[in-house]
Amino acid sequence: MHPAEQQKKIFIALICKYERVIQKVCSIFISAQEDYKDLYQEIILQTWIA
Repeated sequence: MHPAEQQKKIFIALICKYERVIQKVCSIFISAQEDYKDLYQEIILQTWIA
């Protein structure tokens, strides 16, 4: 397996593990569904970049 593929699998596993925490954070800050989705996506993106 290529390192990039392995890194992607690890990232997805971590997102799955902490998905409820991410959802909770989003729901604390945002009430509108569209904004919630945007924030959730931004958190995932920024986590990947980091």
